[in-house]
Amino acid sequence: MELLQKWYTPAGMQEVYPLLKHNPSSAKNLEARYDTLNLPLLTGSPEKCGICERGPHRGMQIFKDTGHGHEYLTVMGLMLRVLGARFNEFTNQLLGDFYYTDGTLNELADLNISVADVACKNYSSIVQYGSIANKPLKKLIGRDRDIQKVALQIYENSMSIDWTVAPTDGNDPVTRLDTKTIAKQTKVPLAKVQNITVILKMFHAIAEVSVRDMSKPYFQKYIDAHATYLHVPVYVLFDINNPDINWDLANQLNLSGSSRVSKSAIQYFFGDQYLQAIYPDQRNTSVQLMYMQAFGKIIENAKEKIVVSELLDQAMAAVDVPDKISESGLKSTWQSFRLFLPLIKLKQVTASEAAKQGIKVGTAKGREKVVIPA
Repeated sequence: MELLQKWYTPAGMQEVYPLLKHNPSSAKNLEARYDTLNLPLLTGSPEKCGICERGPHRGMQIFKDTGHGHEYLTVMGLMLRVLGARFNEFTNQLLGDFYYTDGTLNELADLNISVADVACKNYSSIVQYGSIANKPLKKLIGRDRDIQKVALQIYENSMSIDWTVAPTDGNDPVTRLDTKTIAKQTKVPLAKVQNITVILKMFHAIAEVSVRDMSKPYFQKYIDAHATYLHVPVYVLFDINNPDINWDLANQLNLSGSSRVSKSAIQYFFGDQYLQAIYPDQRNTSVQLMYMQAFGKIIENAKEKIVVSELLDQAMAAVDVPDKISESGLKSTWQSFRLFLPLIKLKQVTASEAAKQGIKVGTAKGREKVVIPA
């Protein structure tokens, strides 16, 4: 790896450049372009190099025994880890021909360049946990390292897409995001990948592109106008270190990949417009929202102190709908609601913990859950 790490020096450039294959005409994306490099010579470890035999990278060069918790890395994946923030510099200086056709910038060059710029910047900023400079983001990732795995996979995948048409008119840095694929790639449970994706959307690290905002050529090629919900969602990638992203709030709410944030909770605490921004082509038809509205009123009437079991019983009785929610469904609704209790200066604790603070809630004792002022 020493050769790769010093590629940008004059001496390193002289050694690396002759090892590059210049036959990118068949490369439809950066991952494919990087696969044309001579991996054994570049790494100096031919015994760790091979050809992938199955899965989405079948037939591509891979580097095994990575020491990063991966079975293998593609050439691009390895270069992202080794080169870090210099990945884009390497791409532009030595593989910039990917963006050209017959000496002229190709039609999708602006799209691919914008994707690589944001993806590489975000990737390099979080790939080494100890070097993450954004303290609130580091705290969030430290609480659940699967957030790091999923985010890194999103950025890597964004550079492996064969774009034939730009999804937006502005050539925004975008990616297609399929949570099932990411779950397979990262070995993070699907439910957790979905939760993490919602968190990234909530804090505007990614944003789903509405079918209404797709470019006309992309819509015509990939979207069935009679079943728009069937397409693989397209997301705009944003700078994960943007100071406007309130990762402090994510930590205040103690969010993690195990936090199941429901649409109803987002709608109740943040409003309809915020929900629509996160889910631009969906409507919330869940009865959960009615129960959350009941939770809020009951807590207010109890003057912000109540036993959770009593709260749930009262909510079940208060909501009059033809199809009553099940007991497990009510508990799940509460679990999503209670994530946001800090926003209304409340918290859920055990009766014992409340007693230590000099707060008694009804007849609750021991480990029985209660809601009290934060």
